Amino acid sequence: MSDNATCATSAVALAPASIIGRIGKFSMGTAQLLGVYSLGTAYAVVTLDTAPASVGLWIFAGLAFGLLSWTVNIAFRRTWGAKPFYVAIGLAAAGALYGFATAGIFWSLPFALVVYVVTMYVHAHMGFCHVLAALLATPGCEMRSINHLFSKLTGNKAALQICPGIWTPIDNWEARIRHRGPDSAAVS
Repeated sequence: MSDNATCATSAVALAPASIIGRIGKFSMGTAQLLGVYSLGTAYAVVTLDTAPASVGLWIFAGLAFGLLSWTVNIAFRRTWGAKPFYVAIGLAAAGALYGFATAGIFWSLPFALVVYVVTMYVHAHMGFCHVLAALLATPGCEMRSINHLFSKLTGNKAALQICPGIWTPIDNWEARIRHRGPDSAAVS
């Protein structure tokens, strides 16, 4: 995890999300929210005596830990770098060590709670932001879609950001494709 887990505010206008970017954001957000719902209805996983065997759950949790710093830094406009990731990993490690010291197992209630809370928070926040970004055609990073909504409601200018993931390149590609026609030059 890089300490550069932030992304720059765009000094130039970002291309608005078009159909492919919006469908992608909506699909990603829906998948994340379905995962949150699924994990939320299986909250008893926290109290199990052994770690869950579901590979999908561990991938979902691993993605959450990997995306935690990006989620916090971009959504809340912080420059904490990878600190949220390191704090979460530290808490998870402390929970696992506590479980091992007290019961001889790593999958303990403190460890499970950290994994559960981080996974639920990151995917609920990102899932909601992805869906909102799709509905609003938020340019750039989906994590600024709540800010984009407030700017639309208040008439103030939103601080949009270049997406460190795939959305800004997709939005830019779609903008170039839209501006191409039989008698127009390609926009670079």
